[in-house]
Amino acid sequence: MKLPHRRTRVAIALAAPYQGKGYGIEALQWGLRFAFLSAGAHRVDLEAFGFNTHAMKAYEALGFIKEGALRECMFRDGKWEDFILYSMLEGEWRSRYSSSNQ
Repeated sequence: MKLPHRRTRVAIALAAPYQGKGYGIEALQWGLRFAFLSAGAHRVDLEAFGFNTHAMKAYEALGFIKEGALRECMFRDGKWEDFILYSMLEGEWRSRYSSSNQ
């Protein structure tokens, strides 16, 4: 894996029967651990649909920081929706998970 700017993006989608069971959080924790410990990332970012408040709460609980929005960038069900931008830096991840990332 090449990360010329030590930046990568994660994305996750779960089928309805698997949502709300912790699988997404577990997958993101694994992805963050890989990005920071194995791939040498300095920054991991992701986008959330503005209507997906459950996902945004999960991302914030994991330590992602909300950076802003891509306003009205997707047309869904007859209306414009935002993408919410999140990121986590290597130092933030290490501070938060220092006892569990060894």
